Amino acid sequence: MSWWSDNVGGKLSSAWDSLKQGDILGAGEDIFNVAFDAISLGTFSYAKDQARGLFEMPAIPYQDRKRMIKSPAGARQVVYGHCRVGGHAAYIESGGKDKRFINLTLIVAAHQVEQITAVYANGKKVASARSSGNGLMPRVDDGKLNKGADEWYVRCWSAKGDQSAAIIPATSLKDGQYSPPGWTSKHKLLGQAYVHIFCAYADSKFESGLPKFEIELYGKNDLYDPRTGSVGYSNNQALVELDVLRWPRLGNRPDSKIDFDSYVASANVADEVVVAGPGKTEKRYTVNGAFRMETPPPEILQSVAAAGAAYPVRSAGIWGTVPGKYSEPVMDLDESDLIGGLSFQPGPGKKARHNMARGTYVDASQNFETVEFPPIKIGDYISDDLEELERSFEFPWTTSGSMARRLSKIEIERGRYGLSASARFKFRTLRLTPGDRVTLSIAQLGWDKRVFRVDDTDADYNAGVKLRLREDAPEIYEWEEGDALALDPPPPLNLPDGLEISPPENIVVTEELYQTLTRAAIKVRMLIAWSADDVANAYDIQYKLSSTSKWESAGTYWQDNDIEINDVLDAPYNLRLRARNVLGNPSDWVYLDYTVEGKSAPPPDVETLFIQNGNLKWSYSSAPLDLAGFEVRFQNGNRRVWPDATPVTGNIITETQFDVSEFTGTKTFMVRAIDTTGNLSSKPAFLIQDLGDAPLLNVIYDKNEAPAWAGTLTGGLINADNELEATQLGSFYGEPDSVFYGDSDSPFYQDDYARMEYVFGLTVPVQDIGAAITIEVLKNDGQFNERIDYMPPDYTADWLAFPGSVPAQEGVYQFRMVFPQQQGSTPPRITDIIVRLDAEDIEEDFNDIAIAVGGTRLPITKTYRAIKNVMLTLQFDGGSAKSVFVMDRDSELGPLIEAFDGPTSVTGNINAKIKGY
Repeated sequence: MSWWSDNVGGKLSSAWDSLKQGDILGAGEDIFNVAFDAISLGTFSYAKDQARGLFEMPAIPYQDRKRMIKSPAGARQVVYGHCRVGGHAAYIESGGKDKRFINLTLIVAAHQVEQITAVYANGKKVASARSSGNGLMPRVDDGKLNKGADEWYVRCWSAKGDQSAAIIPATSLKDGQYSPPGWTSKHKLLGQAYVHIFCAYADSKFESGLPKFEIELYGKNDLYDPRTGSVGYSNNQALVELDVLRWPRLGNRPDSKIDFDSYVASANVADEVVVAGPGKTEKRYTVNGAFRMETPPPEILQSVAAAGAAYPVRSAGIWGTVPGKYSEPVMDLDESDLIGGLSFQPGPGKKARHNMARGTYVDASQNFETVEFPPIKIGDYISDDLEELERSFEFPWTTSGSMARRLSKIEIERGRYGLSASARFKFRTLRLTPGDRVTLSIAQLGWDKRVFRVDDTDADYNAGVKLRLREDAPEIYEWEEGDALALDPPPPLNLPDGLEISPPENIVVTEELYQTLTRAAIKVRMLIAWSADDVANAYDIQYKLSSTSKWESAGTYWQDNDIEINDVLDAPYNLRLRARNVLGNPSDWVYLDYTVEGKSAPPPDVETLFIQNGNLKWSYSSAPLDLAGFEVRFQNGNRRVWPDATPVTGNIITETQFDVSEFTGTKTFMVRAIDTTGNLSSKPAFLIQDLGDAPLLNVIYDKNEAPAWAGTLTGGLINADNELEATQLGSFYGEPDSVFYGDSDSPFYQDDYARMEYVFGLTVPVQDIGAAITIEVLKNDGQFNERIDYMPPDYTADWLAFPGSVPAQEGVYQFRMVFPQQQGSTPPRITDIIVRLDAEDIEEDFNDIAIAVGGTRLPITKTYRAIKNVMLTLQFDGGSAKSVFVMDRDSELGPLIEAFDGPTSVTGNINAKIKGY
């Protein structure tokens, strides 16, 4: 299974199904959920990156890149750009006279590299690069291990990974030619870059044992450059990010799922030459480093993107990247685009701001050691914050101190600069993705095409598209050493006579649930906060239900700049605030509206699902006070659609686990939280798991529905090939004014097929009680998903979910195969449905059974349908029997056993074991 998924068709299917059944709200929920999934970043959400800090990267073990691993098997490493690494010691052997030579093969990359430039032993260079090709590297005299024309102790051979045959190291010694005894022509290591090292052992040279070898090289040399269409070596940050995404051994994303234009733009940004200090320049963003293949590809992608102050994005299933440089706005917004109220604040709180940066990078000029870059300290920011606020960074892919400082400086500026705003907009903003720039004009606030960067999006059918915005500017990215971007603070208040005062600003309203102490009741409170004002001495806060006219006081002459209003209703409210100066003179009222969601707000989404010891489990660390439990559903196959999924039980599950040990086949499990009001969490958590087929021991009965198809079929037809086929309803791509509308090349253009249902039965006789019932659905096209429900004998309630196998009861079973309404390029087609009865094995042992002349039947005590196997052991009893045979395997009378002396039937004594069902 891939480490990311592009499946959105199932959600659109659910939406269309809801529309057909008249469930407009359900359809809307599904449509906007899939739209949001299609445009959101998922794992690489920029808002999430902001929350945890852009450069708090995955734990790439770059500080161990020089470590040598001594094992013939294990995770190889991938090398990008120019760096020095250790290796994987795949071969170590001593040889020669008195075992005085050591042979060592170090695999340095799991792929072909551009060039192996040097070998170091204990920090001393002992070999340099060949002019071309593979083979013996020129020796370098280091004054100790290699010294003088006739005194050498280390030789090296290099293979860049393009070798077609084994490289057999051969060294001329005084006592003849020498080659490693265990290294043969079979040892090619095709496609892997390595260095073979020969050491002549001497105590004076190796006082501490075998030296620590390190290899300097230029890494992976098959990076695709979409600007030229060429393939080759590069350390361009965007091209490395693209290679991580495309390489089959990492991201394995097909070219059809990649926005190459975004990588062309990002590669050009990375290649730009920028100032790196007085009289120095360098490329803007490069990647130089290594990681082991065991590192998850998403972590590598995110880490490499951070090396260019970039972040990957995924829109409508297409992957792209946002470079670490300012781009021009793609959309102009104003008051006419607003649906909900606008809230904003002038900048992040102190906990999220920083004015100093220090950290580490890998210095190419200091033997590729991890060193600290010169700290950045911005005096203007320190003055604004009244204290030093330090942030630490690690840059595993960066080999330049100025580049490390530039990356950390960008992150400081991103965290401090400008306004942050949040509002709900009309649906034309659905096409915006995190990283896009927009302009926003609000006449009442004096904003005239103020530039914002989209940090996050959230689509809601009932409320529009919520955008979280952060003010942006080219100066954040275009800076030189020593520059500091000045903030744009609000202008100071002008109070010439002490009689006037401005009303409160930057008012933010939130809400939370709380529990009373005297009664276990759950209630709702509003939280109101606003910017502190040095001139204001106190504040008045009032509120009322929008449906009433009487204002209630929440606080008079209130001294803080936040307040709580307890026990509010789930309803729209009007709020107003004013400030008072030291003379008690009030400002004008500032009015705003807020609708309390309270208990009508959905609970948070369930977190990661996993299966352990036959139990489906999930984590839920943000449980609200009014949590009632969880609803668990499943689909057969990989259909990730909630509305037509089958509930695993009719009750709310109060624990964070559910037993699925009886389920078989590929299942998609879905879990949503539900509160005491009945609200479900917005999106279900998904887990697609292959639980294996139901075991078949002794099939005693097969019932094929084809070709007769004697059951009841709705929503489909029996086609010319005698298959069940869903009825085509039309094509779904929306109305002409819909956000989904497009031509036949649109990703939303699909044929729409009706919900197909086939009901059939099975009669279980008394002798088959206890056998396992299994069902196999043979499909002509595997891209569609179905579900199976059943009713056992004498059952009259709702259909039950068929888990894959159930023990048979006597009587008539009813089964229902359902194909939900779905979209696709071909209709769902069923070639056959096979119902099986499978019986367990029965075994029985017999000891010291006397066999009479003419044969004796084994005295079976169990009831068999058939006896499959009889094992006999002839006992010595002083008689003449030399052999014993099974004459028949009668399942009712017992197997007939006869002993022989040659052709003559005689008496005998046996032990026996029979197996049947």
